[in-house]
Amino acid sequence: MKPATITALRFARQHFLALLVVAYVCSVFFPHLGLLIRTPLFSGSEISSINFMLAAVLLTLGLSTPLDGLKQIAGNLRAVSLFYVVRITAALLVALATHFVVDSQIGNFVGLIMVCVAPTAASSASWSLQLGSCKTTTIALILGTTLLSLLIGPAILALTEVLATTKCTEDLTLLRQYFSAGFALPWVVLPTVAGMAWKSLLPATASKCRDVGLQLNPVLLLLLNYANAASSFPKIAETFSMEQSLICLAGTAALFAILAYASQRIGRKFTKSKEQLDSQMIGTAMSNSGLMLVMATLAMPDRLDVHLPIIVYTFIQHLGVARRSRLPSPEKPADHQAST
Repeated sequence: MKPATITALRFARQHFLALLVVAYVCSVFFPHLGLLIRTPLFSGSEISSINFMLAAVLLTLGLSTPLDGLKQIAGNLRAVSLFYVVRITAALLVALATHFVVDSQIGNFVGLIMVCVAPTAASSASWSLQLGSCKTTTIALILGTTLLSLLIGPAILALTEVLATTKCTEDLTLLRQYFSAGFALPWVVLPTVAGMAWKSLLPATASKCRDVGLQLNPVLLLLLNYANAASSFPKIAETFSMEQSLICLAGTAALFAILAYASQRIGRKFTKSKEQLDSQMIGTAMSNSGLMLVMATLAMPDRLDVHLPIIVYTFIQHLGVARRSRLPSPEKPADHQAST
């Protein structure tokens, strides 16, 4: 790479959160490029550039672990189980809470339920690599939750329909129709496994490509967030409500804090490894909000009150994990701080 390119990529990594805010602002005033990124590349198909950017992030994750790492995934089934214990409990609590809110706030809670139902994917993969967390735990969470979300996701939504107020029922029923293996298998599972196979067969070239991927990941995540926000933010800006926004911000921040705290609190009962605890926290607290936003805009294109908490959670989760990355390790504080 040219020195100017390396400098630009390093800048994107070091100032990711500030650039994420810029990306959201640009999605309001200049949404056209984002909508272009989301435009299907082939007629009669839903495949867009977003699919390939997501696959590139996950390919980089796979390049960090050889195929032998799959054997270790079996030892991380506890992590996947913990993920769903925390997520399902949170989803049910949010569903019950809909009985105590006014009708105008129902959309916020539907959006939070979607965050709880979502698998962990691109964002958690990138941050796990950046923080040096346990890669096998991360891969286990990504593959496990993505595949299981095809079964558990609709089941959780069906259960929340029973517990939630009747005003949520129609929205949740629509959402259940958009869980499909057609997305998860080719764009999440295959790139990850392909990267692991590459690492096993050609470790030297895999390491070089992984280094390039790590530098490109922040840029890809910025583009993904910008493109997803471009589909909703312009309309949300037109109907902006300070009260609605503050309630949404408080709800999403509270949900992230609960997911992160619960995953680490329970996780400490099973492991003392900081790397595994970090992976557990990142995987449980960070949702594939981009995928959920795509599903929400397809199922309910006019429900901006549902879109907003998903978009806000995207920023909250990056902010929360970035803060975690700056906390010193109790084992090696100097080394950890130097790596961030």
